[in-house]
Amino acid sequence: MNSDSNYKVLKYISDILASENLEFWLEGGTALSAYRDGIIFKWEHDIDLAIWYVDLPKLISAINKFVSDGCKIRIQKGFPFIDNIIQLYLPQNITGSNPHLNQIDFYIYQQKDDFAYMRWFTSPSGKYSEKIKKFFFRHKRILLPAKHIYGKMSYFNLIIPKKIRFFYFKLFFHLYYKFGKCIYHIHPIKYFTKLKTINFYNIPFKIAYETENYLSHRYGPNWETPDSGFNSDFYKEKWKRIQARKELKFSILKKPKIDFKLQMKYINHLPDHMNEVP
Repeated sequence: MNSDSNYKVLKYISDILASENLEFWLEGGTALSAYRDGIIFKWEHDIDLAIWYVDLPKLISAINKFVSDGCKIRIQKGFPFIDNIIQLYLPQNITGSNPHLNQIDFYIYQQKDDFAYMRWFTSPSGKYSEKIKKFFFRHKRILLPAKHIYGKMSYFNLIIPKKIRFFYFKLFFHLYYKFGKCIYHIHPIKYFTKLKTINFYNIPFKIAYETENYLSHRYGPNWETPDSGFNSDFYKEKWKRIQARKELKFSILKKPKIDFKLQMKYINHLPDHMNEVP
């Protein structure tokens, strides 16, 4: 593990986010590794950070700075809206060669009553969920100019007027939102409204003030014990039973706002392996 490289990446990210006066905190596996182990897990290649949905304008301003530095960006899995995730990919001129870290995942939480919700909008659950997801992801392709895709879909997008394609997507999107459901990450809001500072690679980061209660809620009562089967199928079954995960209808939260310009703004800044949409 190259701790100098990790420090460089974390300092770079922290400085740009701080320049936007953006409140962010360590989330998920990064919060666990920072608090329990003081290092980033050797199998990780990304950092998990969280923000509030209301602070999206500040994050987007920071994203534009990252892009100007040569970073790649993926907004909500390539869809024309923002609901729960923005992924940042760092170039070698920032990470150095053969880096431990090269990706930052920004998780976006919304406040509702006494809880913080993160909705996995692009991952429907329930009966036929995989077929619905495949259909939904296929639908984002009808929004793109033909030059950004390949195969038969490129001819479809070339022939069908953009207004008709956009109307079709909006209709499907509305039905998807109204009748679908997915897994949410739900936490008592106090975990994220009251934060404290810890040093992680000698850089100050915010984390849930009631850190141990948060980690128990997020990972279960045995969070203090390193789990060698972290990525195993058995662990995934345990993960499904933790308090933080609940299956709810999409419509518990407001429908994401569609912004077709958003998708096109960042499509030329996708990582190389995502530039061509099949």
